[in-house]
Amino acid sequence: MYAKKHSRTFDDGSKRSVLALCDASLLGKCFEEGNAVLDLKVNSSFYKGEKVGEKEAQKLLKDALEDVHSSLNVVGVKSVACLCKALPSLDEKSVKKVAGVPHVQVYRV
Repeated sequence: MYAKKHSRTFDDGSKRSVLALCDASLLGKCFEEGNAVLDLKVNSSFYKGEKVGEKEAQKLLKDALEDVHSSLNVVGVKSVACLCKALPSLDEKSVKKVAGVPHVQVYRV
């Protein structure tokens, strides 16, 4: 899996971050189903950060979930399985699939 944390500090000093987690085997591919497109070729730089194993991915997800200013973007069977372990309350209806590839976004507003 690849994990990449995107952070931004605003003029008022507040911070927001997004943790992107993606199965390594999916990067460089594009998936389409109806009007939905999951383009991991054009958007590979959003996800391709540090290569991580399951334990490290779960720690990153847990840390992001504890941070009220953090959001998540998770793609792939392995990555979503890690998220389900870190967030047991995740409803199966929240997992969207594009051409069979699971994708979850968790936003904090």
